[in-house]
Amino acid sequence: MDIKKDINYRFWHEYYPLIKNKFIGELPKEVKDFHNSETKEMIKLISIGKKYLFVGCGDGREIEPIKEKKDVQIFGLDFVPQAVDEFQQKFKKNPNIIKKLGSAQDMPFKDDFFDGVFLLYNNLSVVGNQIEMLKEIKRILKSGGFLFGTVYNENAKDLQIKSYKGLDMTYLKHDNISVTVISPNRITYTSERFSKERLKKLFSSINLDIEISNLTRYSYKYKVIKN
Repeated sequence: MDIKKDINYRFWHEYYPLIKNKFIGELPKEVKDFHNSETKEMIKLISIGKKYLFVGCGDGREIEPIKEKKDVQIFGLDFVPQAVDEFQQKFKKNPNIIKKLGSAQDMPFKDDFFDGVFLLYNNLSVVGNQIEMLKEIKRILKSGGFLFGTVYNENAKDLQIKSYKGLDMTYLKHDNISVTVISPNRITYTSERFSKERLKKLFSSINLDIEISNLTRYSYKYKVIKN
């Protein structure tokens, strides 16, 4: 798949350079807690001698805490060329860490390749076609491999609005499952929220069982094992 055809490609391609230096530092405490909590959960799941993929990992912020684990092979995937370039520069002294440019809906990896896939910080919401991405994750996971992810939950609407305003976006509208904002360069973006029921329905549509629990007041964590 041509990454430029993804519904959110233009937004992130043009907006990423504007926010990359303030993405964590200027976000609300509740969002920082979300990041810190998911990082702790992620670290628990890393095992020696395994291969892991981080989908939509930008410049590799979420990989920083495990970059010294040389006995683990780590891959990153993102569809923003600048983020991929920065990732490769950041981890150039870590030969076990590899970043690829590509679409999460058509991943450049062979079948049954990874022991684990991470889809952190509400990245389930970023792609244009969630079902196609999940099918791809299922394809590239080994039997017994896992997907671990985190999402905003039903309580997060006001936090989403507050967060995006802090990143110089203008609030446009919201509904029961999403918030829509517009960037300074006049591109709209919609960030979703997920209930447990919605997550279960989404994963059951591709025959995957999901375990869901609270991460923070505003987020869920979930885990899926491929049979």
